[in-house]
Amino acid sequence: TSYYETSPITYIGGSSGPPAIFAGSLNNLYKCLTSTNCDVDSKWAPVFTPPKDPVTGIAFDSANAALYIATGGHTIEKCFISTDCDNTSDWAVVYDTVSVSFWSIVYDPNTLAFYAGDENGNIRRCATSTGCDSGATDWKIVLNTDYLQVTNIVALTSTPGYSITEKALYANIIESVFGNASLVYRCEISTGCDVSTEWVISFNGV
Repeated sequence: TSYYETSPITYIGGSSGPPAIFAGSLNNLYKCLTSTNCDVDSKWAPVFTPPKDPVTGIAFDSANAALYIATGGHTIEKCFISTDCDNTSDWAVVYDTVSVSFWSIVYDPNTLAFYAGDENGNIRRCATSTGCDSGATDWKIVLNTDYLQVTNIVALTSTPGYSITEKALYANIIESVFGNASLVYRCEISTGCDVSTEWVISFNGV
């Protein structure tokens, strides 16, 4: 039995449609238009119930205006923002591992790729040029560790209003089920982050 410590949330704005916040839970994906202030329950609507819940990660491909969610039920689902992503029919399963649950997903605008972490300490990469809709053909393992869940992946990139010179991906991986130890893997974005040798342990914590 898997236990999920956090639920994801993300903001989508700009030219991709009415600004909105998407938030995942154990059973649903919720959406709220920021024009409503999102300050009471009634302004949040369940827009998608994954057939294999819960929602464990949300990532947005701004170049192709597509929203992706990872689930603890071993699927990655995709929706084009042009549909508003507010009905089940707007969503499609683009990858089903059948048996391996996902714990995290991130989009990196520098490598134009998604990175999804699973319960077995693996990270899968999909270049958006493939469409990321053909299962294992598009989603390839680029880091295979002997550890447990990849609980989070972040892309450190240029952010408007901030001076960030480093461009790298970081992944937090639980080392042992019997303790709180975790490892942080780092990959320089300039390498492409598409083979395991490009990912190195940058922190070993307890």
